[in-house]
Amino acid sequence: MIWVPDIVLYNNADSNYNITISTKATLHHDGEVHWEPPAIFKSMCQIDVQWFPFDEQTCHLKFGSWTYSENLLNLEMLEGDKRHEEIINEYGEKENVSIVDDGI
Repeated sequence: MIWVPDIVLYNNADSNYNITISTKATLHHDGEVHWEPPAIFKSMCQIDVQWFPFDEQTCHLKFGSWTYSENLLNLEMLEGDKRHEEIINEYGEKENVSIVDDGI
């Protein structure tokens, strides 16, 4: 059994702080462990559609541990080509989102 962090989206829109699907971690040959649980997060952003469909929106998502301080748990963005996400809006329609910049 290994320890997995209690990562939550602090500024979520629905007060749901639980990851409900139990998943396994992957242990790599160099000793690094990756745990990527599937999760659905709902957050609210102010949207400016003045330049639609050529607009860019900025949404600040604050992730962290519910029980550990930031100097005990280090979060890093996953690097690679996971830059496009498919989301489902409140009407059940699929929308594509491109992440153009990120930061911790």
